[in-house]
Amino acid sequence: MWSESADAVAAVPEALFVAFVWSLVLFNLGRGVLLCVTAGRHPRGRFLALHVDRLCAAGVAVLAMAWCAIAFYNPFHTGLVSR
Repeated sequence: MWSESADAVAAVPEALFVAFVWSLVLFNLGRGVLLCVTAGRHPRGRFLALHVDRLCAAGVAVLAMAWCAIAFYNPFHTGLVSR
């Protein structure tokens, strides 16, 4: 019984952290990038509430592209290129 309640208590901060990252960080990153790419036309108004998951997915895509760019342009860290 105690282990179940301890698991439930431990799951609350984890769920709050995931909700914070997904809803705040990725949403605003995706929204900012789409606003820059579309010159401020999308997403605005009621489309913000309708396309929350798409905006978060755009944030994930931006992070993935940034990570790939860092990995591609940093060959010295892996030791593949001799100095």
